Amino acid sequence: MPQTRVVHLIASLEPSGAERLMSSLAIGLRDAFIPTVLTFYGGELEGLLAKAAIPVRIMVTGPPGRIGICKRFELCRQALAELRPDLVHPWLPGPDSPDARGLPHHECG
Repeated sequence: MPQTRVVHLIASLEPSGAERLMSSLAIGLRDAFIPTVLTFYGGELEGLLAKAAIPVRIMVTGPPGRIGICKRFELCRQALAELRPDLVHPWLPGPDSPDARGLPHHECG
């Protein structure tokens, strides 16, 4: 039976709590799953993931800055279409993400 391809989606790889936990989980479960980290911005944890042979895909080049939800959606859609994961594990909602109170309305296009 083929292993499950898991994409961990996180905003950046700067070493904060969720980013460290995500890295530890991806590394710790790499024998049971095929992990890939999908992030908008890189960071210090790239080296740790590279040492563990966890593929990292950075969607935005250049300095970190705020990008709108429509651009985030399009970048994710393109990357996920190429990666074709079995499971997407999102980490930490960003400033433009829907919250527990409901979905915000955004015009895309």
